Amino acid sequence: MVKKSINKQKISPFKICDISNEQPNIAELGREHISQLVKGNGADEHDVRLVASKLENFSFTVMVRPNFQEKLTENKIVGNKGAGEVCGSKEDMLQKIAVLKQNYAQDAHILFLLFNKLKKLPHMGWGRDNKIILDELTHNYIYSEQCSQCQGARENPCSKCHGKGNIPCFNCKGFGLMDCLYCHATGRVADGQGGQKECPKCYGRIKTKCTECLGKKYMICDLCRGSRYIPCKNCGQTGYLSVQTKIEFEILATATIDEKQLPTSILKLYEQKGQEKLATELHAKVTLLASDEVKKATELIKEEIDNNAEASTNPHAISVAENNTQNIVIVDNHILHYLVEIPVAKAEISIAAKRYGADIVGYQAWFSNIDNFIDILIKPAIVALQKISKGPMAQQSLINKALKYRIIKEIFSNIGKKSKGQIFKMLKFEYPHGLSDKYAKAAIKFADIAISKITEKPKIKAVIASSLLSTVIFAIWFLVPLRKFIQNMDVNTKFYIDITLLAVISFASHYIVRLFAAKSLKKLVASYNSGDASNIKEILPPAKNHGIYAIFITFAIFLIMAYMSPVSPLWLSKIGIG
Repeated sequence: MVKKSINKQKISPFKICDISNEQPNIAELGREHISQLVKGNGADEHDVRLVASKLENFSFTVMVRPNFQEKLTENKIVGNKGAGEVCGSKEDMLQKIAVLKQNYAQDAHILFLLFNKLKKLPHMGWGRDNKIILDELTHNYIYSEQCSQCQGARENPCSKCHGKGNIPCFNCKGFGLMDCLYCHATGRVADGQGGQKECPKCYGRIKTKCTECLGKKYMICDLCRGSRYIPCKNCGQTGYLSVQTKIEFEILATATIDEKQLPTSILKLYEQKGQEKLATELHAKVTLLASDEVKKATELIKEEIDNNAEASTNPHAISVAENNTQNIVIVDNHILHYLVEIPVAKAEISIAAKRYGADIVGYQAWFSNIDNFIDILIKPAIVALQKISKGPMAQQSLINKALKYRIIKEIFSNIGKKSKGQIFKMLKFEYPHGLSDKYAKAAIKFADIAISKITEKPKIKAVIASSLLSTVIFAIWFLVPLRKFIQNMDVNTKFYIDITLLAVISFASHYIVRLFAAKSLKKLVASYNSGDASNIKEILPPAKNHGIYAIFITFAIFLIMAYMSPVSPLWLSKIGIG
């Protein structure tokens, strides 16, 4: 299953070596890799021989360092109640948590639980900062704190009267007087003889005592009934809140390689691939180990739990954090570690009758040191491409010489489909050893120039052909005119249709240039392969400047035909034409 998933990720151009069986001869495997690289590139697999080799197996340990981080979830409850271990205060609870963290890091049973969790992770958690939560470490604490609103007094000043016990009279607004209702605040009333006399209620002062507060200006607060305080709702009139806290521990398990303990060849592999890929790409065999102390402690704990019926019914009763068992073993926190095994080999390999010294590392035979043997092999092909770029002489002979090399065929097949940068990355992946950046870039550069030189005349013909095609199509559209069928449409719709037609013909003109170039190049390739170009993927060279010329001419023809149309499009006048 591991092998299948790795191949799917395409981590290597070579067949992945299965490390679950016997240890492979990495020197011979390295020879096979080089044979695969040189085949079709100026040499054959029979030209590669393993002259001499010396195999060793290097192993080292990497300690797992667990770091316990607490995660607190608080729930406030009214009054002094709630489930959990009682603490005197929040500070007391934090001190207990700190002690727990220290004990957990040295508890053999907890480390064994961590060990089992890591084993279930991909590659046993190697190379990653693994965050693990163990249910066995979950604890509940509870402590009481004074209500923050009433400060333990159980009641708060009345919010309506602000602790005064009374409020301004709503009728007189706190003035104690109101307009006289008898004289309607005029001070005088009719005397029954057609005249007026002084109001007998307000005595002409137009104001009388308020009928609600009787002139006292204030009334008893209807919320606190004059007591000035109301019960505290926050604490339920208890003066305290219970804070129930659930503690979960998140374990950050890290294991970092000490570079100082690595030999130079393995250090290069580590720097190139990174720690995680040593395992995921199967360069190293990584095993997670636990000491005998951990296993012994766990066996003792299991034995005690089996003898304790009550504990067996409670999954959290085995939590060694409570220190209820006498069989807990306290150990050093470096009790878990990874054992890393990496084979290394020093070899001498003959490639096309030339010997190369090589340092080979890991089960996948990664070369940490070997000269650039592919550079020497493909140099004649690069020289041939360079000559093509300088002139038209002997193009067929030179292209035949270049196409003898598989790497040149791969470049030819991808120019026009991928950017130069993408082709370079492809080559560096397909040829991880023996090909320098300088020669890879040179091969791409001169292949691109050679293709442009070979296809220059066909591209000119393609520009002429696409111009004629554009002329015919736009003439039919504007001069016949087919465009009359859209005359009843609104101006914007007709404009969009015209622009869409221009875009389609412009794209076709650009593509025609590439097709003409591809046809010309395919003839040369087919000539090299005795009329068969099937062993090279379809080549579709880039149009480059000729494609721009074709699009520009197409646009010019479009404007000319639109201008000559019997019914000129309205958008012409908007761009200053017609």
